[in-house]
Amino acid sequence: FASSTEGSENETKDPRQPPVLPTDLSIHLLQKIQELEELINRDQKEDGKLTNKARYGYDSILLDIESQCKNMKMKSRSGVFDYLAFKMGINKASLFSRIKRTIKKKEAGSLDGPLQLLKAAI
Repeated sequence: FASSTEGSENETKDPRQPPVLPTDLSIHLLQKIQELEELINRDQKEDGKLTNKARYGYDSILLDIESQCKNMKMKSRSGVFDYLAFKMGINKASLFSRIKRTIKKKEAGSLDGPLQLLKAAI
């Protein structure tokens, strides 16, 4: 019975309202989220969507937020990413894909120097 009540509450909730951030976040994490929000607000077009070009400037902040969330409880972590996805105008799956791509790019970039030295030695 409780789940049917929760479902009706979700249906009446305004979809334009952002999810609420968990209350157990560190000061540093809250600062990073605020920094990202400020960039998003600066780069939004009139229709509220971000330009693709603007989205690429957020990668380092997203990586920092993601690394800070690794040791959090699942509910808090999920709440942070729900909030960020809403603010960025994308779904949570797209946000996770973006973070994974960014991690892979960063790892590949960290290998570029040693690979160049290896190629030069050969």
